[in-house]
Amino acid sequence: MNRIRLKLFFGPSLAALLLTGCMVGPKYHQPAATMQPPPATYKELPAENPPAGQWKVAQPQDAMLHGKWWEIFNDPELNSLEDQLNINNQNIKQSFENFMEARTLVTQARAQLYPTLSTAPSFRRSNPLPL
Repeated sequence: MNRIRLKLFFGPSLAALLLTGCMVGPKYHQPAATMQPPPATYKELPAENPPAGQWKVAQPQDAMLHGKWWEIFNDPELNSLEDQLNINNQNIKQSFENFMEARTLVTQARAQLYPTLSTAPSFRRSNPLPL
């Protein structure tokens, strides 16, 4: 009985060990690198005076307003509507309160990961024994 179990265990183990040494494909040879000089100009560089109808280089306007972008239009009605929206929008207030509550819950949960230290001071007075 033990010989059968031994054969059932060692037979597949020996086959797996022998198969791991088999070569699956040809040996890898790293291709030779051909060094070519970089081009004098890249195709992405613009011409000095590009013809009309072709693309132009982007001109980012980082000095533009980022927060209150609607003030670009110089429309007082739009400005007043946006100010009212920021003050009176209850959805924004509710979302902010939900966010703050979730942040507090996460902080409380993280606080449980750290060890705690507690003390229990006590005072006891006893009379000395008479000699």
